[in-house]
Amino acid sequence: MVAVSVAVLTTLKAGAAPPPALPYRDYVPVASQRTFTEWWLPLALSLGLEYLPLFETGVILNAEDLGPVIRELEIFSAQAPETVPEHVTEQARSLLSVLAALDPADVDEFFIG
Repeated sequence: MVAVSVAVLTTLKAGAAPPPALPYRDYVPVASQRTFTEWWLPLALSLGLEYLPLFETGVILNAEDLGPVIRELEIFSAQAPETVPEHVTEQARSLLSVLAALDPADVDEFFIG
């Protein structure tokens, strides 16, 4: 069993209902630490992305950061070379769909790491 060490923890504003895209309410697993450091991090750095490398140690973001993180995930998914395993791009697309389903007006903050 591989431990998931990169995940999204979402805190919605009081009274906001979680979207159906949050399969585990406020906790969504993303990748194991090994997968992240071997595949995500090198590609994110090579693409000059700002937010994705911060996921290695964890970062607290707010609703205003949602759009830029989504754009970086789109770049990451689109630019992943053939040498990146399919499960890595699937993880990125899954994270992208979860974040894109969030209404920024409902998000207090979210942690990815």
